Amino acid sequence: MKQIEKKINHLQKEIKKLKGKEIEEIRNELNKLKEIYYEKAKEKLKNKQKKEKEDENVSNLLLKEDKDIKKIINLMKKYPKNEKIQENGCFGLFQISKTNEKLLNEVLKDGIIEVIINSMNNFPNNPKIEEKSISILTKISKDLKNQNKIRKLNGIETIINIMNKFWDNEEIQEKGCWTLWNIVTSNFENKVKIRELNGIELIIKAMNKFPDNEKIQHGACGALRHIVFFNKENKIIVAELKGIEPIIKAMNKFPDNSAIQHYGIGALANIANNEKNQIEIANLKGIEIIINSMNRFSENEDIQYVSCGALMNIASSNKENRVKIRELNGIESIIKTMNKFSENPEIQNRGNGALRYLSFNNENKVEIGKLNGIETIINSMKNFPKKQNIQENGIGVLKNLSLDEENKIKIKELNGIELIQETINNWKKNKEIQNWGLKALQIIN
Repeated sequence: MKQIEKKINHLQKEIKKLKGKEIEEIRNELNKLKEIYYEKAKEKLKNKQKKEKEDENVSNLLLKEDKDIKKIINLMKKYPKNEKIQENGCFGLFQISKTNEKLLNEVLKDGIIEVIINSMNNFPNNPKIEEKSISILTKISKDLKNQNKIRKLNGIETIINIMNKFWDNEEIQEKGCWTLWNIVTSNFENKVKIRELNGIELIIKAMNKFPDNEKIQHGACGALRHIVFFNKENKIIVAELKGIEPIIKAMNKFPDNSAIQHYGIGALANIANNEKNQIEIANLKGIEIIINSMNRFSENEDIQYVSCGALMNIASSNKENRVKIRELNGIESIIKTMNKFSENPEIQNRGNGALRYLSFNNENKVEIGKLNGIETIINSMKNFPKKQNIQENGIGVLKNLSLDEENKIKIKELNGIELIQETINNWKKNKEIQNWGLKALQIIN
């Protein structure tokens, strides 16, 4: 083929120099060469197509007999535009992602993430390829290295494009939400990327489109919880897109699903860091949902942990919410949780934090005292003397509670004065502990 090409090029140059019969002779020779060239090119293309068809049949056979998945992957790399080979490859990878995690980890070394994303981009109208591909990404995106690789290969954009295209496909919406959840877990850059690509809007859209799909609601709540975690812009976006309402609706719809309760409350806890969102959560009866969940899943440590954090944030700067939590017996729920999980430092910290904000209300001060909350707070501080946050929130709430006369007596009876003095001595560099501790001693004495 190359020799013929050279000869054709040579004759085309020579014909410009000649005249008369010589031109005609060379032209005839040139035409014959072109015919030979085209025949050989057609034959080469035919052989290539034949080989591709044979390889396509090989991929079918390998898939049916459940044989070497690596061979299928090699075929996917060789024929990125062959729809059937890509479909077979995605299905084969999907199967091993469900049954053979060891083999899945092996093929990851062969650059399979890039192969999958290319397949999704090359065949955006094939729901079989998209469903299986996004399911594989759901599985492998739990790993931080894979999360970064997916982003670098523009995989987040691919996932969001597919969710947009197949907005009425429940399988794709479900796996899309779960994959985005995995991708943002402990990954700040991916949180930003998803926001920039309007991924938050798609998650909320999926929740509203499929309110009865438990798996979509579960994945979406998990995704939103992590997307807004330590990301101020994302919290604002979720609220602006009316994302608080579908979270609360999901928790109402599936009250017995502990995972939805856990991640739903976790999302509300993270969103409730500004006063506008606190008001929205209260207006949508989110406080009732949180307290109901605490009572329903009293043995579930994860739910108790996120609930104490949610009530702490919701009460942090909103007077009406502090009253609402008391009226719904939320103070009692917090104290019960702290007593039940007395060895969990995170629950103790968030419990003390919630009680500190709640105790800015005079009636709440009395309620905490009546429910033996002072004893719970003091025990918390004694059990974790080296946990600064527990000491800080604990001494803060004792300072607030000491403004009530009966509470002042109880603090004295429970050796609270000695504990406050000891905490002041142990944390001399902590301004809040010094300030609140000295004020508490001044009030009590």
